[in-house]
Amino acid sequence: MFSYVRNCTFLCILLFPKFSASSKYSKLYDKLLTKSLSTREVDNLKELLNFVQRSSEFHPLTLSIVRPEFRSDFLDFFLRYTTENSIESYIVRARDLSVTLASINNVRFTWILIIRDWASLNIFIYRQRNLWRSSNRYLIIFTNEGVKLPWRDALEKLWRKYNVYRALVFLSDEHFRCLLNYMPFEVFKYGFGSVRKLCLKENSTEESGQNSLENEESEVLHLDRHTKLFEDFRNLNNYPLNVMVFESLLMNVSYTDENQLILTKPDASVLFTLEKTMGAKFRVKAMNKIKFREDPFNYSLRSIENGTVDMVITGFFIKLYSDSKMFQFTCAMYEDKLCFLAPDSGLLSKAYMPFLPFKKSLWMLLMAYDVVVTLLWYLVKYIDESLQGGSSKSTDEPIYRGEIPRCVTSFVIFFEKLCYPFERGETLSQRALLFGTLFFSLIVNGLYQSCLVSSLSKPFHQPQLNTLEDVLNSGKTVVTKYANLKDIFQDDSEVDSKLYQSIQVISQGRKEDIKYFVAYDDKISLTRYQTMELEDFDYYDEDENPLIHVVNETPMNYRISYVLRFRSPYAERVDFLLLRLSESGLVCFWFENMTHPIRLVKARRKLDKEKTWIKLAMDHYSITFLSLVVGLLGSIVVTRQ
Repeated sequence: MFSYVRNCTFLCILLFPKFSASSKYSKLYDKLLTKSLSTREVDNLKELLNFVQRSSEFHPLTLSIVRPEFRSDFLDFFLRYTTENSIESYIVRARDLSVTLASINNVRFTWILIIRDWASLNIFIYRQRNLWRSSNRYLIIFTNEGVKLPWRDALEKLWRKYNVYRALVFLSDEHFRCLLNYMPFEVFKYGFGSVRKLCLKENSTEESGQNSLENEESEVLHLDRHTKLFEDFRNLNNYPLNVMVFESLLMNVSYTDENQLILTKPDASVLFTLEKTMGAKFRVKAMNKIKFREDPFNYSLRSIENGTVDMVITGFFIKLYSDSKMFQFTCAMYEDKLCFLAPDSGLLSKAYMPFLPFKKSLWMLLMAYDVVVTLLWYLVKYIDESLQGGSSKSTDEPIYRGEIPRCVTSFVIFFEKLCYPFERGETLSQRALLFGTLFFSLIVNGLYQSCLVSSLSKPFHQPQLNTLEDVLNSGKTVVTKYANLKDIFQDDSEVDSKLYQSIQVISQGRKEDIKYFVAYDDKISLTRYQTMELEDFDYYDEDENPLIHVVNETPMNYRISYVLRFRSPYAERVDFLLLRLSESGLVCFWFENMTHPIRLVKARRKLDKEKTWIKLAMDHYSITFLSLVVGLLGSIVVTRQ
């Protein structure tokens, strides 16, 4: 019993009120709209449905039957068929479609629509917009015989309006032995889109009339296991696709003197490769920074949502965009992160060079070390004299004559020991201490000299902005050209809230580059990290020192992808080709071709800077000489006294 229940068809039947037609016309209504299926029609329908069930283009198969508003034996037939073949199926009444579709956004169904005339089909097309999705499949059962309908117009309308191409029309003519499908990329007369008629093998094509086809030139084929029911998007036969691009780090837009569009950089290579491998004809709409002053990200997303553009081949951060939601990303192509560009703090004055190899804390530690070692020297000397019974006193020790107070004399002697090396040790302990201090001094002097020499080729910098809090506390204005970068800081954290309030979005019409404001206007810019890696900017001073500094702390890392229309039928094919491009290494190859010349320029600049001779000037020794003069004057004063 459990096995039977498990294998049964799952029927989700939405209950609905009884049909409200008056009893006076109910019998006439039943006679007009009820059509009994003949044995031949039942057999043909079963064979067509068996073909659909076996086809890989319908896997996984989940049927959703739209119950018509008129009485029909077709509904009973489909229910019996799904039960006999253990197919998962659902029943939805036509008037309840709007409520039902809202709860099954991410489920793929094969919808069965039972229609009797052209008007009922138009009701589904124009009033049930949420029913039509490119990911779903549709079986349209036309129950009226001997009626000629413009099926090509209907299927073309589904394709152009909803991107629906997985639709089959079951014709009541010839006892349901034929069906129609639509191939949107096949050339037809002066355009695209042809209707093919597929019939069962056991009947000859001579019996299949063309009454149900609007166009007599439509192709008539036999159904077999190799028959392709739907388009696979491998070759679009130069079908036109509207593609938008705009200038970015990986896309360069320019024009020749004849106003011919020229696209370069890695994103352009991806565009041309997609166009060639898909067999499509890209109608490219390009936006450059000079002619287009609106935010290109917001404008392109609006174009995607309006349906005027099929694809945007310029990198977008994969994140939520508050103003646009009806679009979808392709697979990720790159990775990048946001960063703040701050003005370089500059080099410290050359006059401070003798004091810069060590930090202040280390200088203070060395001074404390000098005091401690001097005290230790006197302690060792005192202990040695105590152990020897005071019999031997140093002959170098000055004799106290009483003219100067003893405390002053002791302080002067102690200060002298701080400033001069120790004299020769008289005992073993003093010699050991003297050896240790000399060895330590040798190490410290070596480190000091090496740092001092390296500072000539790599001068010391003033403290840079390294954290987001440093950016906030700097008091500088933060600018960006893209509002979507500012929206990233719409967070509850205190730092993000302050950053969001401090960021200003400047006009796209400004000719100056965003880094110009950093280098010459003392502002901080919010941009992508690859800006500094993929472009070489001449923002250097006279000595080839950079004017721009990248803040070390970054707000967020992001993956970058392109953008398609929401539920685009090209998404699967585009993702497949993009993944193949990444796996084959072509994307890295294009990226390397772009960055290699930039790295060469940076390497040459660095090499030229290393080759330059560092000339020592009085600026390097000004404070040193000043200290020496003060010391000499002090010595003269002490000597005269």
